Amino acid sequence: MPVLQISTNISTESVPPKFAKIASANIATLTGKPESYVMVLINAGSVGCFGGSNDPFIYAELQSIGGFTDPNKVTGEMTKLFTEHFGVLGSRVYMKLTGPDADKFAHNGKTFA
Repeated sequence: MPVLQISTNISTESVPPKFAKIASANIATLTGKPESYVMVLINAGSVGCFGGSNDPFIYAELQSIGGFTDPNKVTGEMTKLFTEHFGVLGSRVYMKLTGPDADKFAHNGKTFA
């Protein structure tokens, strides 16, 4: 059930069309979870600033039941994807990782517990 939510001030038109699929495959690999459960949401065109600047930024949240065995690897690989595909500097990326309990996340009408 990994879910990646991205908010960015980059315009919708500037989001690479295949990025969601690329991110989905990478998340499945990084988490060891089936890609059939991975969801990627991109909220482009957000109004905001980072460090008082309107230069491109990304705020990303990645959730995966049970958490992450190597959070630095996950954030490093995801930040690399963001910089390669969006052209955002790594220093302008914040990422929040959460590992909800299986009874706190549901799919198709049932929790994963």
